[in-house]
Amino acid sequence: MNNHYFSSIRPFTVINFHFFPSYRFLPLFILLLFSAVRTMRSFFDLLAVSIILVGFSLADQIIWDEPAAHAVVHAGTPLNIQYRVHKNGMAHLNSAALSLVSDTTERVAMIFPEGLYNASNNSPSVQFVWRIPRDMARDNYTLRVAGPASYPCSKSGDGRAPFGQCKTVTEATRSFTIVES
Repeated sequence: MNNHYFSSIRPFTVINFHFFPSYRFLPLFILLLFSAVRTMRSFFDLLAVSIILVGFSLADQIIWDEPAAHAVVHAGTPLNIQYRVHKNGMAHLNSAALSLVSDTTERVAMIFPEGLYNASNNSPSVQFVWRIPRDMARDNYTLRVAGPASYPCSKSGDGRAPFGQCKTVTEATRSFTIVES
């Protein structure tokens, strides 16, 4: 199993890029820009148009369904784990891996092979039941789903051709507590 996602990023670093330039809205942006300048609108009107257009270009988002946030679960019992990927369009999440991180030690306690997400499977969700080991240490834990995403970008970084695919990491976390059985 490739642990690249977990070795390159500290467990509690949030790298969730939700806004990327959307080239499909560029003509509309230019039209509104010229309209605002032509009618001598204020800078704030121009800023409002820019914010609205940037809001249309989101990255794929990981949404936790289970376990409930800050749930308290007992060692030795089953725990439903479920998350889904909402496709927003600009930055596509290609795959994701699921890990369990101890909040006390900030180390990966477990990696779940059954928690892998792959965009090519045509299923936007991952669901499985994990039986918490009886000897699992009492602690606060964080489930972390993270994976590589790519989005269209200017290779030169100035917004002009040539265009290519840039890479980022999308992640989501869910905290819960394991107590003794």
